[in-house]
Amino acid sequence: MRDKFIKSSRIDKAVAAIQRGEFTHYTNAAREFKCDRSAVSRRIRGLTKLKKEANSFWY
Repeated sequence: MRDKFIKSSRIDKAVAAIQRGEFTHYTNAAREFKCDRSAVSRRIRGLTKLKKEANSFWY
């Protein structure tokens, strides 16, 4: 469970950095925050959400 939280927080940090304009390419942000580029891309496009947001009935 802890690994998923760490992975998700890295993706969140990469997304935040891209949104602030620190990175223009998903690959560079993913490399900097040690996460998967496709996960960053999916999170930015809104294809994946945090578990709490995705299923708020249970959380």
